Amino acid sequence: MKKLSPNSYFLILVIIVMAVFFITSLGYAELQVKLMPLLMSGFTVLLSLIALVQNVKSGSKASMPTDEDGDVIEEDEKKRTPLGDYFKAFGWFAALIAGVYFFGFIFATPVWMFVYLWKNGTQWWKGIALGVGLIIVIYVIFTVMLRIHLYQGLASEWLMSQLGL
Repeated sequence: MKKLSPNSYFLILVIIVMAVFFITSLGYAELQVKLMPLLMSGFTVLLSLIALVQNVKSGSKASMPTDEDGDVIEEDEKKRTPLGDYFKAFGWFAALIAGVYFFGFIFATPVWMFVYLWKNGTQWWKGIALGVGLIIVIYVIFTVMLRIHLYQGLASEWLMSQLGL
């Protein structure tokens, strides 16, 4: 039997936690209440299962860190992620949360996506195209199909109150 990598153990933990969320959300009475946790936990379990199967098939060597050329990094010092990278990732996440809080989902999410992609090397026009595509997907799925009113943000609420709408 193959030895499981730390990534495999993490994926198993994710599957267990998301399965608990999935089962718990089945007990909610209203469809609008249980739909989001069902979708999110269901897709997470599915994707985690796919990743786990790929991880087990490829073995522990595939989960080892690699350089830009795809070669496995052998030196312990190069394997570690600098602490600043964690703060940078948290900063991006915090910026998304703050953007949604102040400007709402429809505006903040695609703008954040564009800025994130652009700052990380994606061509600006691809970032705009993906941001616009995300606006369309969010609007169609949540507002049109599911009839869920997305959070508008403090700025939108203030603007609507000033306009008397």
